[in-house]
Amino acid sequence: MTLNANEYKALKALYNSTSGDNWRTNTGWKDWDFSSETPPSADVVNGWYGVVRFVPA
Repeated sequence: MTLNANEYKALKALYNSTSGDNWRTNTGWKDWDFSSETPPSADVVNGWYGVVRFVPA
């Protein structure tokens, strides 16, 4: 399952606009190439510190 394109854009904007490279804890985020326009797998994003994937029941 690939992350929704709009959600990816929002996470990318958050990371870039708040100097994510300098966050105290940026586990997972720092390993992703944000120059990519292609959203990552939802499993990849699930490993980003502070991000929890909601799965409807």
